[in-house]
Amino acid sequence: MELNLAEQFLLIAHHTDKKRFVVQGNQTLLGMIDAMFLDLIENGDIKIENDKIICTTPNSSKSIHPELFTILESAKKPRKVKSWIQRMSHKGNKLKKSLFQNLSTKKYITLERKKFLGIIPYNITGIINKSSHRADVSHYKSILLLKKEATKNEQLSMSVLLGSGLMPYLGRDREERKNLRKKAKTYKQTSVIGSEVDKAIQHMQAAIAVSIATIAATSSAIHH
Repeated sequence: MELNLAEQFLLIAHHTDKKRFVVQGNQTLLGMIDAMFLDLIENGDIKIENDKIICTTPNSSKSIHPELFTILESAKKPRKVKSWIQRMSHKGNKLKKSLFQNLSTKKYITLERKKFLGIIPYNITGIINKSSHRADVSHYKSILLLKKEATKNEQLSMSVLLGSGLMPYLGRDREERKNLRKKAKTYKQTSVIGSEVDKAIQHMQAAIAVSIATIAATSSAIHH
């Protein structure tokens, strides 16, 4: 079954053998939100004008991500990309739950609901087809390390993996992670992606970078 960009990202960002993501916490959530916004842009649900998100679809039922679109549509006035990224980071787990359900229905992951201390619900997820998953992860790494040609969809996925800073963590060992981090600094999208989408990617990556830096600074302040 065909996956949208956000679903693809969650799959690639998931550990193949362990029931968790390669990077836990907000970094993965921010990457997922980035992917969801790009899905909305690609689907024609929203557009970015003067760094602000404008809804273009008549109603949420026609949106690729109805829950997210409903939140955007209900705003009294258009807000900047950075503002929406920050706002959605607090709703990330709720949005992720819906994507998990889709991936489970499509037989890509196992999904088990548990409760921490018998009170707080949380999800346990696992990859179903591990060999296929390893191949997909290797393919994305080869796009970066071996400069393999990528489709438009793969380039969009790469933009999310790089923008969220997750790509290096896909490395099998310290040396490969080091190479991925080095190559990530010089990776360029090709003309397969249109100029408008490219501008949107730049807006999203800038907003994600600010959010990640803010989270890191806050965490550092707390621990010191």
